[in-house]
Amino acid sequence: MDISKLLDEFKGVDFSKEDDFNKPIGSMTSLNGVRRPSIDPDEFNADLTDPRNHDSENFCYIVHAINSAAQMGFKMEMERLGKYDPSQDINLLVDPARISLKKLISGSIISDEQMETFCNVFFILEVPWNNILDMSYSDRGSQKSLEEELKQQQLPYEGAREFARNSKIKGLTSEYNEIIFTGNRDGNQVRVVGAGIVYKRSAKGEILYKTDETEFRNVCNKYGISIIELFNDPKPIEEKPVEFYRNVDPDEKVYNVCLNNNNVRYVFEGSFDEGNFRGCYKTDEGDIKRGKNLVTRKEYLGIRDLIFEGVKTKSDESFVAQIDAHFNIE
Repeated sequence: MDISKLLDEFKGVDFSKEDDFNKPIGSMTSLNGVRRPSIDPDEFNADLTDPRNHDSENFCYIVHAINSAAQMGFKMEMERLGKYDPSQDINLLVDPARISLKKLISGSIISDEQMETFCNVFFILEVPWNNILDMSYSDRGSQKSLEEELKQQQLPYEGAREFARNSKIKGLTSEYNEIIFTGNRDGNQVRVVGAGIVYKRSAKGEILYKTDETEFRNVCNKYGISIIELFNDPKPIEEKPVEFYRNVDPDEKVYNVCLNNNNVRYVFEGSFDEGNFRGCYKTDEGDIKRGKNLVTRKEYLGIRDLIFEGVKTKSDESFVAQIDAHFNIE
């Protein structure tokens, strides 16, 4: 665990207040459910922008992603636990305005710096300050009742843009952050003020992970909700010389060979224990994302000399020989 990340979680916490320190574990806003002092509402809302005046280089929204399959799975889980509430079986693809009837809503804060969401289609929302119940740099992974959320309410403790930015660094369990709020509190209602679709693109500009947007677009057209299209492009891949990943056994068997070249990461994968080559793929989405595109013979020939530059052991030679054999290179 990163100790500096752990210590950051305690900033702003007054440990002299027993009530603040002994909150039940469950809210993943901060370590072990410790509540943080909230900031001024104006400071939080100042970061949120109007989708009617969208600027692709400067925006910040609270959004609720639409994922019908996940919603069905959640319904089945609630039925299994005996917690299913028919009044909350609200399909926003029929009438988005009914979002104010939802007791608990899971959303995310996105910005031009952080566009990860639970699903790539979403409604942009206007959320009253006191309707906000909790915030987490990553998916909380738990569901409580409205009553439980109200008892442990965590109002925003940093600006919306700062929260989105920090979630990229401090989020541990998901690429997207989570903000929990209720649809109606004391007459203050959550409203749909826009809609969006975020597309992930490769370095070549190709759209990845296409989904069927027909139903979402139809309901937006029906209710006159403008759709903003966002493009989540990968950062350039840092050039790196070839790296041979070796096992700790005496033979130092190779189990992976990686190379970043010309904005593409090449991975030649082997078996961890046996040092046998199993396949190779490439990705232009960065070091973390595992690609599915197979390396071609022509591409391998273009980087083969760079791979040989990293050969240091007999195991290295054996592994590269297996790659050569895979591509029928004598």
